[in-house]
Amino acid sequence: SLEDSPLGIRSITADGKLLYANKAILDIYGYSSVEELKNTPVEKRYTPQSYAEHQERKELRRLCKPVPPDYEISIVRKDGEIRHLLVFRKEVTWNGKTQFQVLYQDVTERRKTEEELRKSEHMLRLLSENSRDIICLHDMEHRYVYISPACKEILGYDPEELIGTNPWELVH
Repeated sequence: SLEDSPLGIRSITADGKLLYANKAILDIYGYSSVEELKNTPVEKRYTPQSYAEHQERKELRRLCKPVPPDYEISIVRKDGEIRHLLVFRKEVTWNGKTQFQVLYQDVTERRKTEEELRKSEHMLRLLSENSRDIICLHDMEHRYVYISPACKEILGYDPEELIGTNPWELVH
């Protein structure tokens, strides 16, 4: 059932009035009831940048211009915590009226993990680029996919010259 879905689900009218909200969307926003969600102004549920993007999408829809059916938003929970959501919006017809079913997936933890990975990769790159030792990575066939700049000073080769080669090709 929609109530048991791990995704937040809302049904809204063409003009944005809330018709239905499942427990998962209430949990994402930190609200205890649908009434509390309905009574919180939309601009207070978004970060300022996400609210501006929401207004842009709304204007594009009003002008009958294309809007991607999936996008990311940043929301402000009732407790003030900012969460990042992936949104999927689909038009549906119910009792002859145009409505929208909107699905929300909380991707906050994934985004944090991706940012930590980017920072870690940057740190490893700095260490490797500034090392006096040759640091290299190779694939399953033992072909170089990365060689640090120290290769030029130690072996006399530009690292790019050796990418794709096998270390045994360098041995007499």
